[in-house]
Amino acid sequence: MQSLRILFLNQISHIGGAEKVLLLLAKQLVSRGHYVVIGAPGSGPLAEWSISLGVRFEEVQIPQVTRKIEPSALLSAFWNSIKAAIQISKIVKNHDIDVIHANHLRAILPLLVKNPGCPIVWQVHDVFRNKWPNRQLLSAIGKRVKLAVCVSKFVRDNIVKLGFPEEKSNVLHNVIEPVQRTVNRSVVLAQLGIPEEARVVALVGQIVPWKGQHILVKAASQILVVHPNVHFVIVGKAYPGAGERYEEDLKRMVKESRLWKNFHFVGFQRDVLSIISVSDVLVHTSTKSDPFPTVLLEGLSVGTAIVASRAGGVPEIIKDRENGILVEPGNAKELANAVIELLKDKFLLDNIRKKAKVSSIKFQDIGHWTDTWETYYAKCIN
Repeated sequence: MQSLRILFLNQISHIGGAEKVLLLLAKQLVSRGHYVVIGAPGSGPLAEWSISLGVRFEEVQIPQVTRKIEPSALLSAFWNSIKAAIQISKIVKNHDIDVIHANHLRAILPLLVKNPGCPIVWQVHDVFRNKWPNRQLLSAIGKRVKLAVCVSKFVRDNIVKLGFPEEKSNVLHNVIEPVQRTVNRSVVLAQLGIPEEARVVALVGQIVPWKGQHILVKAASQILVVHPNVHFVIVGKAYPGAGERYEEDLKRMVKESRLWKNFHFVGFQRDVLSIISVSDVLVHTSTKSDPFPTVLLEGLSVGTAIVASRAGGVPEIIKDRENGILVEPGNAKELANAVIELLKDKFLLDNIRKKAKVSSIKFQDIGHWTDTWETYYAKCIN
């Protein structure tokens, strides 16, 4: 295949599941001789990781999406979108870009303000409510982009139902790199300040209300009655603003519930897999539909038992009572019961862990996944 010049646009500068997937794809494309540029706001982990992989990085101030309807807020958002669109157009021209890969909704909004002059592929990690503004927005995006690549069937069904052209949409599940290493459990637990004999329950994800870390805090008291040696590890960075206030509320909940000795807030961790590997259970507590959480793929890959919210794209990863357990979103009691059952029933725990590893294989075919992306880009350009 001929070498392509691809610009990835991302809405944030820190690392979440979608950013890990973006970096993995960029790395694969560079290894195949393609010219890749990543554009995102300011300095941060994304810029650092990009450069370490040999990928070019350009600063683009992707505007925040305002929830306010005051004229001043709307005007500011529109003006910031224009400035971002101008930045993007300059990058396209300076790097002679063939195709833009917009990672997330916010990354595509400036492209609606000003045509960048090259085809656009939208990777859809978003779930939309059935409201008039969203239907109008999806209609506008459908006219501008060449293709929407959805991370799950759930996501595709969602945008098509709200008016996005079905013929422009595809489903391509995310993948992760195969795990080829061993982890020293004693060392990792010591670094976390957890006793070696403890059972570990981990929750990995951006700290923001809809990710539901508070559900685990509520479930913890019930779990500790049956398994008093459980320690809970909260991994993730607080989203600026609402996420930071939410993190403060979480820590206050833990303190008021007298659970502080059993909870560990460890912030952003570059090596998340080591923590997941030493955990007895990985929990996913999103209260809303999660499009396709990458952390569950990571959990499967190391054979950690998973308890996850039955919503969004999660059932496309976790099959209940086979490679994990599904619970109702927001139900702390059901979450607690599932964790208690796994920690109590060694046969069930071991069986789920074995099936988890087997089921992870289909989410590690990076070659086929990259081939498919190349096909999508070529299709859009031609």
